[in-house]
Formats: sequence, C-alpha cells, structure tokens
Amino acid sequence: MTGLALYFAGAEVPTWRKLLIKEGVKHVAVTYRHLLPRIKGEWRLEDHFPDDVDIFLDSGAFGINKKRWTPAQQESFLNSYLQFVQTNWDRVSYYSEADLLNMGADWVIQRRLDLWHPLGLEKFVPVWHEEWPASLLREMVERYPNVGVPSLASQHQNVLASLVRRTGVRLHGLSFAHPHAFPSGIYSSIVSSSWTSPTRWGETVIWDHNRLRRYSSDEKDRIRRRHRQHFAQAGFDADKICADDSGELARYTIWAWRQLEASMTAPKRKHIIPRPPIAATGANGRDPEPPLSEPGSVDLSMPVSASNGHDSLLPVPSQRVPLPVFDFRPVTTEITNPDGPGTVSVTSQVAVMKTSGLRQCSSCSLAAVCPEFTPAAECKYEIPIEIRNRDQLIGILSSLLEMQGQRVAFGFWSEQLQGGYPDQNVSLELDRFMRMTESVKNIQDTRDFLKVSVEGRAEPGLFRRLFGGERAEMLHQVDPTKADRAVRKVME
Repeated sequence: MTGLALYFAGAEVPTWRKLLIKEGVKHVAVTYRHLLPRIKGEWRLEDHFPDDVDIFLDSGAFGINKKRWTPAQQESFLNSYLQFVQTNWDRVSYYSEADLLNMGADWVIQRRLDLWHPLGLEKFVPVWHEEWPASLLREMVERYPNVGVPSLASQHQNVLASLVRRTGVRLHGLSFAHPHAFPSGIYSSIVSSSWTSPTRWGETVIWDHNRLRRYSSDEKDRIRRRHRQHFAQAGFDADKICADDSGELARYTIWAWRQLEASMTAPKRKHIIPRPPIAATGANGRDPEPPLSEPGSVDLSMPVSASNGHDSLLPVPSQRVPLPVFDFRPVTTEITNPDGPGTVSVTSQVAVMKTSGLRQCSSCSLAAVCPEFTPAAECKYEIPIEIRNRDQLIGILSSLLEMQGQRVAFGFWSEQLQGGYPDQNVSLELDRFMRMTESVKNIQDTRDFLKVSVEGRAEPGLFRRLFGGERAEMLHQVDPTKADRAVRKVME
C-alpha cells in the first residue's frame, strides 16, 4: 500500500514553518513566489528544515496568473525560480514548473523542454490545465512520472482516475481549497494551504472518526461547543479552542489533517504502459526528450499511441454488439393467431439485469478500501437482485427499509458519542426513513375501495332504500336530492 502525502503549504512563512516543524509534520510545501520577497542573498532549504521533512516546492504561478505581470516580469521570475531550484535541487522532493498561463500554453511547453527537461524528470511536476486539450493530458501522463493538476471539474476527475490506474503516474493536486473532498485513490499528494483557514478566517475543521469536516466561520461557536469532548479526548485544550485561541486551534487543525493523511492509503499501482527511456548526455548528463505536441496542434480525434508503439485505443468493431449491461432470456407467450382461429406461441428475447458487472479491481473506486482487492482481477462480488414478482419486490423494499433503519441507528450512536448534541444529518435520515415507511406501506396495501362524497339539503330518498332508515336519517343533513341524481347517474 502507498500512502497519500498531504503537503502543508505556507511553510515559507516563519511562523507557520516553526509550528509545522514543532508538531512533527513530515510533508510541507514552500511557495516560491511568497518566499521571494523574504530572500536576502542565498537561501537554502536545508538551513530551515530538518533532514527528515519532505519538501514540495511550488512555483506560485497560480497566483501570478491572476495578476497583470508584464512578459519581462514573468521571464525574470522564471529565471530566478530556475536558479532557486538548481540551488536546492538535493533538498526538494518535488517541484512544479512555472506554468505562467498569461504567456500562453506554447510558451509554457517550450520552457518545459528547454529549461526543466535537462534537470531530469524524477522530481519535476509539469502542470495540466482544463483549458488545454485532453489529448495533451494523455501524452503527459504517459511521458512524465509526475503530473500536477489544480482543482478540476468532476468529469475531468473521472478521466484522471482512468489514466492514473492505467499508467501508474504520480498525480499531484496543487492549490486544493478542499483537500478532504478529492476522489480517493488517484492522487499521490495534495498541496494545500487550507489548514491555515481556521486561524486566518475563523473556520473550523473537525476530524470526525474517519473523515474531515469543514465548517464556515458562521458556525464556529456552535460547532466548537458541540465538539468540546472530542478536542479534549484528542489531547487539546477545549477551552482555548472555543475561545478562538489561534495557537491551540492551529495545533488541532494540523492534528486533524495528519489523521486524514494517515487514513488515506491506496493500492500500489502497476505500471501498465512503459515510459520512454530518458536519454543520457547533455549539460547534466541528460538530453531533452522529444517535444510534446503543442496544445494548438493536437488533433483530439487522433488516437494516442503508447510508448511501445502500439495504439492504446481499440479499433471500432466491425460488428456491433449489445452493451454488456443486460442479459437476454427467451420468454414464450400465447397470442391470438392473426392468420386464423386459435392461438400461436411467440418467443421473444426479454432483457434481464446482469447480476455480475464489468468491475475490475484496478479501476474500481473502492480499490483503496476493498478487502478483496487484487490488482487486475475481476470483481469478486455480485449483486444478485431480481425483481420479477410481488414477493421479490416486497423483499427488496423491506431490505432497503431495514438498511435505512440501520443508518439512522448508527447516526444516533455517533451523535451520542459526540456528546448528544442534536445532529441535523440524523434528523434528515430519520425523516427519510419515515417517508420510505409510508411508501412501502402504500405499496403493500392491496385493498379495493370506493369513496363517494356527496352533500345536499332535501328529504332522504334513494339513500333510505340503499342504506336503511337509520343511515338515511344521518344523511338528512346533506343534500340527498342532488345526491340522488348523482348516484342514479353513476348507476345507470
């Protein structure tokens, strides 16, 4: 199993750096753009961090892309950043490229080839952005051992998951605002400064058993009072945290993030697509690799070839086949003979749901936690649910109702463990349980009934004959004349 490295960004600030080192954090990130104004003379990372601390060096281009720097300023920044990387080469674990998007994608790719390739690729983290073609991303993950991405939309997350599992690339999430919300099992590291938000902006981060919860500053008083016992059990001063003590709050937030880091593990990935060999010779013993396709010249319709020379995309089959979602079984029915008297038998192929799917361990979203995980194996589980008659329908509905009941009970137990403060999530699940109960009751009700509503003021007539004298007298208070006409009309 390989663990997720959660890099605590902001270590270029002396206050944060001292706190992170004191709390025993082993993964920190330094943003060069923020460090640059603090540098006076030669600044070496080894003079400020212990030897056992891994350092991710971020260029800080994410912030520069939001500013209006001139091309000359950006070129100057790139040169100084390159010099800083060379000076601290032996001390950094990874470093990101200066992806200055204001200079254009072509410029970024050309500098990648000219400046960063000669230094070697093992620590280098090229960055892909959503506005660039997906075909360029496929080339990058097949060429580089590391690829960095900022926060992406969900559809790109799905593409990334497939590429990571197929190539084994180390994927690094850069400048993540919510590092606890990323898809598990595809990132090798996450770089984020959000751990400073509780101290800087009054937010609250809670490690809730097996997940990290983040609350806005508007909720801090309520949330912190609710989790007083949790703070104390974790070894922190609950009174100081509730009083918004920045030091104690920062210590707890670091602890909570480290719990997240320790809990996130992923199966060791297998490199299915071999990477092209890195040629030796050159200024530092390496020559630049052949240039990647530029974003503007990549044809999205062209298949991407793996480094072994074989096309990685399967050809279109000459004969179409049904999607492997349904099975088909023959069903014979009797219908009226259209050509004469009697009936005829007709056999039709009826779709039925497959009980086993195409899930494979290497691409499964539960690969990180599944007890039966086996690399490249088919899923060992099936879902043998069949609904063909009323008994089967009632059975699955009852099971779902029991499942929801267990969720409510488990949520209530969690609520009690956290001091008994009412949890809104438990209330929502309880309401859902009641709605499900009503739905199942209505489905199971097989009674047949007719409901008639009438009113009127005249003397009893037809109702006396239908319901008897006593019943008719009870209906005297309504309008039986109009009701008589309505009932006669219905009964005709």
